Amino acid sequence: MPEACALLRISRWGLYRLIHSRQLKTIHIGSRRLIPRDAVLDLIEKLGQEGNF
Repeated sequence: MPEACALLRISRWGLYRLIHSRQLKTIHIGSRRLIPRDAVLDLIEKLGQEGNF
């Protein structure tokens, strides 16, 4: 999660908003929530195509 925040340059709460709105996919392993790098890059590409940068 900290790495995804740094890559997107957003706060932890901003990251949680993206997850809860299902814009950012995550993986659960036990009690951990992981965010694949590809999911972050896909989100950036999607937002860029929509003109939301």
